[in-house]
Amino acid sequence: MRQLEKVNLRLKRRVADLNLDKAMLQDILAKKALTLARLREWPRDLQARYGASERQVCFAQQVSSSSFRCRFVAADDSALRLRIKEIIETRIHYRYRRVHVMLRREGLVG
Repeated sequence: MRQLEKVNLRLKRRVADLNLDKAMLQDILAKKALTLARLREWPRDLQARYGASERQVCFAQQVSSSSFRCRFVAADDSALRLRIKEIIETRIHYRYRRVHVMLRREGLVG
């Protein structure tokens, strides 16, 4: 009898998890096309709204948790942009390949 109660409890938890996943997926499908910025906020929004764990949200959206945690930081390339503009202004006929060679010689790009 005790073993049957354990199995029943485990199945109830599984059904609750599946219902939560279903609710999250229906919420995702009900929304219109999302912008890229909104897609980045979406998992956190689901976590707050449903009280779901990061693992549950990632599983429901079929996204790896590493990409969920990944934060992209743009490199500060203002000096590079400025140098490209200087080269283009002084040497009008240079195209991107020649500009790249010059930048590589100056050590600004790899």
